[in-house]
Amino acid sequence: MSQETFHTGIGMFSALVYAGVFYRFLPGPRWLRGLVYSQGMWAVQALVVLPSLGHGYFGRRISPSAPLWSWALNALYGVVIGALYVPAGERMARAD
Repeated sequence: MSQETFHTGIGMFSALVYAGVFYRFLPGPRWLRGLVYSQGMWAVQALVVLPSLGHGYFGRRISPSAPLWSWALNALYGVVIGALYVPAGERMARAD
């Protein structure tokens, strides 16, 4: 499996988890909910996943700039899924 396929699958799965579980519990406008969710995912990645793969905390063994890029890309992902996801109930309410 290629890295692109893996990351696309994780991104799709994460968006479904956000929509199905976390959206209703997070405060604020939609874009902020997505940002908060994605930064929680980033923290797990930076503090658990990357060290367990031998890349060090925050991926510092990958590159000195890895923590910044990782944080920024996760933030962009969160803002985008937050802005794009509108629950069906909210869509219907807006249509009326």
